[in-house]
Amino acid sequence: MEKIKNFVERHKYIYFIVICLFMFIFFVLFSNHFFSIFSDRGREFLLPQEILNGAVPYKDINLIYFPFAYYINALIYKILGVSFNSLLISQSIICMIFLWFYYLLGREFLGRVYSLLITILIISSCIFAPYDLFSYIVPYAYCRVYGLLGTLICTYSLVKLHKTKNTKYAYLAGIMSG
Repeated sequence: MEKIKNFVERHKYIYFIVICLFMFIFFVLFSNHFFSIFSDRGREFLLPQEILNGAVPYKDINLIYFPFAYYINALIYKILGVSFNSLLISQSIICMIFLWFYYLLGREFLGRVYSLLITILIISSCIFAPYDLFSYIVPYAYCRVYGLLGTLICTYSLVKLHKTKNTKYAYLAGIMSG
């Protein structure tokens, strides 16, 4: 047991590697099994493409949501090309950042092992949830994950600000809070 503790203390990023491994395993096993591309998801794919082609939200496009997620997805289309896979890959990367900040925030209160276990629980119950609209990887969840990522970064920055009194965390929290 002592050898394991020494190994983990020497390799502090082993937890991040474990989180990446679980995310990869779940992505390979479950990424296309919980939702159908043909059911009511056209808006999430077509509106970023229209924005990329020069359409203006609320003027040329009828939106019922705030257009922030559509602009982010249009930027992703610009970088990676117009494809469902580009959105799926970018959403997976954003979910990895989300998980890392969730782990860091949990580590501030619980410790490394419990934070890792809770992060794995988040992977299995939220990111690849077996419910169609509640999974963070499906197209309806893009604006939800962007908002949660901003909230987690803001909360983590405020906790770090309280502990370290470093003003760079205050600026980061202000930017991420909008």
